[in-house]
Amino acid sequence: MPEARRTVASWYSRSVWATGEYAPLTQLRRRGYHPGTAADLDRVPPALAARAITTLTATGDLVLDPACGAGTVLVEAVRAGRHTVGLTPNPRWWTLARANVTAARRGGAWPDACVLDGHPSLLATPHAAGLLGRVDLVLTALRHTEPADTKQAIADLGDAIHASRPLLGAGAHVAVALRPRRHADNGPREVRARVLGTATRAGLALVRHYIALTGRTRGARLLDHPSPTVGTLADRAAQHWELLVFRAPEDLAHVLAAPPPSFLGARAPLTGPRTGRAA
Repeated sequence: MPEARRTVASWYSRSVWATGEYAPLTQLRRRGYHPGTAADLDRVPPALAARAITTLTATGDLVLDPACGAGTVLVEAVRAGRHTVGLTPNPRWWTLARANVTAARRGGAWPDACVLDGHPSLLATPHAAGLLGRVDLVLTALRHTEPADTKQAIADLGDAIHASRPLLGAGAHVAVALRPRRHADNGPREVRARVLGTATRAGLALVRHYIALTGRTRGARLLDHPSPTVGTLADRAAQHWELLVFRAPEDLAHVLAAPPPSFLGARAPLTGPRTGRAA
C-alpha cells in the first residue's frame, strides 16, 4: 500500500490479556495494598495496570493518572520502574493513594512518585509546566462520581484527557480502562463509542483495543472466580475489562509503515516543580 494511502486503521490492533488469574480483592492482598483500596470500585485492577504499563512504556518513563483514585496505577508504575504522577480531588482517595505509594516505596520501589490533591484541571496551570512534553503514558479509568451518571463520567474523562494532552511526549499513549458494569443510561458499546468520541475530539486516534480478562483461563476455557469479591453478578457475567489505547495522529505518521514500536530506551528521572500534597 502506498505510504500516502495508509491510515491509522491499518495500525490498529486488538489483543486479549489473561489478567484474571486472581480475583480483584486477592490481587490487592497479594500486592500489599491498604484494605481500604477495595472501596474504590472504579480502580484499575493491579494486574491490568501492570500489564498496560509494561506493554506501553519502558523503565524510567513517566506514567500519569489524572484521576488516580486509590492509586493502583501509581503503585504498579513505581513497582515496574516507572516514575508516576497522580491526581485526585477526593481526600479519601488521596490518603489511600499516598499510603499505597509509600508502602510500595518502602518495599523497594525506587522511582519518583507524586500524588497531588486536585482536579485534572491543575495540569493546565503553570504548576504542571515541568511536565510539558514529558509524559509517556496517561493511564486512567472511566470514573463514576454517581453510580448511574455515565454522562458526567464521560465529561470528567474528557476534561482529564484535554488537560493531559499538552503533557504528552513524542510517541506517548493515552489508555482508558472501562470497567465491566451495567450502565443505566448506556450499554457497553455506547459507552465505548462515547469514550472514542471524547478522545477523538482531543486530537487522539485509537491504535489498540485490549480485552483484559477478569476470569481465570484454563486452556481454551474462561472460568469465573467462585467468590463475591469479584463484584456484582453483572460484573462477573462480563468477565473482562476493556483498555482503549490512543496516540496523537502526528506520532502515528512516523510509525504507520513500521511494526508496533518496542518502546526501547529509558527516559531521564522525573524532575521539576511539584504542587499540592505529594507522596
